[in-house]
Amino acid sequence: MWQVFHGPLPPGHEVEVDHLCRVPLCVRPSHLEPVSPYVNHHRNPNASANKTHCPHGHPYDTSNTTVRPDGARICRTCARESQSTYEKRLRQRLRQQRTAATQ
Repeated sequence: MWQVFHGPLPPGHEVEVDHLCRVPLCVRPSHLEPVSPYVNHHRNPNASANKTHCPHGHPYDTSNTTVRPDGARICRTCARESQSTYEKRLRQRLRQQRTAATQ
C-alpha cells in the first residue's frame, strides 16, 4: 500500500512499513511509515523494552534486574523465588529417596 501512494521503499537498509495507528489491517497512507525493524519493534507498546514491571509485578529497575547476554531482562526477585522453590522440591525428593532406600 505504501508503494502505491509514496513510491518504492527507501533503498539501502532493511525497511518495514510501520502502522502508526497500531492497527495492522489499516491501509490509510497517512498511518504508514517506512522504518527500520529496530524502530518498528521499539514503537510497539507491547515490546519488552517498554515494560517497567515483570509479569508478577516486581519493578524492572537497576537493583532488581539482570540482563542476559541476549538482552532479555530477568527479575531477580522472581529468579530468587524460582530457585528457592526448585531447591525445596529437590530436598523433598532427596528425603523421599533416602526414606525409600532405608525401608
